[in-house]
Amino acid sequence: MKIVIIGGGAAGFMSAITAARVNPSAQITILEKSAHLLSKVRISGGGRCNITHRDLPHREFATHYPRGEKQIPGLLHHFSPADTIDWFRQLGLQTKTETDGRIFPVSDNSASVIECLLNEAKKRNIRIETNAGVDSISVTERQTFHLKNRQGNVDADRLIIACGGFPKRHQYLWLNELGHQIIDPVPSLFTFNLPKHKLNALPGIAVSQATVRIPGAKLKVTGPVLITHWGLSGPAILKSSAMAAIYFHAQEYRVNFSVNWMGEINGEDIYTFLKEIKDHQPTKACNKSPFESIASRLWQYFLAESGIDDSANWQHVSFKQIRHLSELLTNNEFRTDGVTRFKEEFVTAGGIDLKEIDLRTMASRVHPGLFFAGEIINIDGVTGGFNFQNAWTTGYIAGTNAAY
Repeated sequence: MKIVIIGGGAAGFMSAITAARVNPSAQITILEKSAHLLSKVRISGGGRCNITHRDLPHREFATHYPRGEKQIPGLLHHFSPADTIDWFRQLGLQTKTETDGRIFPVSDNSASVIECLLNEAKKRNIRIETNAGVDSISVTERQTFHLKNRQGNVDADRLIIACGGFPKRHQYLWLNELGHQIIDPVPSLFTFNLPKHKLNALPGIAVSQATVRIPGAKLKVTGPVLITHWGLSGPAILKSSAMAAIYFHAQEYRVNFSVNWMGEINGEDIYTFLKEIKDHQPTKACNKSPFESIASRLWQYFLAESGIDDSANWQHVSFKQIRHLSELLTNNEFRTDGVTRFKEEFVTAGGIDLKEIDLRTMASRVHPGLFFAGEIINIDGVTGGFNFQNAWTTGYIAGTNAAY
């Protein structure tokens, strides 16, 4: 049996290795269009590789997938985060779990993950071709596959497409030719651009528990928010971008949103708290933040925006200014203008319609012998190892069933 995998990333390698284990006599080939293998693995997590996330009940784990939440529990039944950790342990890779649930190799080096995948592929006699982008796929009369790529022609009895997502619809045309429908690709996991906003002068400042609200998408997300030189980033922003990816695209990335820098505390409570400082500590200087979560430079920004002189004492601050300050702290309104790719975590929402895949096997419902794995399908997760888990899980299922 000849099994060809298109894509030399996480899902492609998991598919290939699994297929080789299930059917040791199969001839297995990975075709990678670029000169580099496992590129996302290499740069993920700042070069540390966030392999997966702490194991949770499947339905709870699935809430971290804006697209695919209903399908993920069934997929994880075949190959869970715990299975991922054990799978890599058997290959000699030791992992550690951080307080936020993210799982990394003990080495804190993505090269460790790449090395064990390449070594296992070599051990299983998997052929790997780089600079071998596929130009076309045709189905033969025998229902096998004929591929044309930059290096020539390749025939396959089974074909696994694990090439990742594409940002433009026209890049999926070669899959349309196989009869599959494509859900329009849109960016996910991006940061919010705030051109020429005064906050951009405070890059590097983070608030650990802020609440982001996007009224148009009926979305509220609480978590860390980071100020950058172009706008806002951090886990709460990235999760918001993923959850509201379709809405952002429809609005051409010009979206009104607000940030409660105090987390879940409402403006009235903050007003009361600041008013009590004015009433009971009138000679106290305004320039020191009364909130541990608000850094000094950010506090100075809020004072300036409220018209409060940072050299003044609280007794000289009007109730109107306190009201304005409370509103800024708990309901700071913004409007995005454009999208900025977030480093290596940027993924694409959209791809192969899940209705056209048998999720028990990852097999195409259109062509027998055709399978899908990874980001090419319409499943994407938030940051924290969830997208890699989708790659390992669907790659494992596709590789297992393609090998029969």
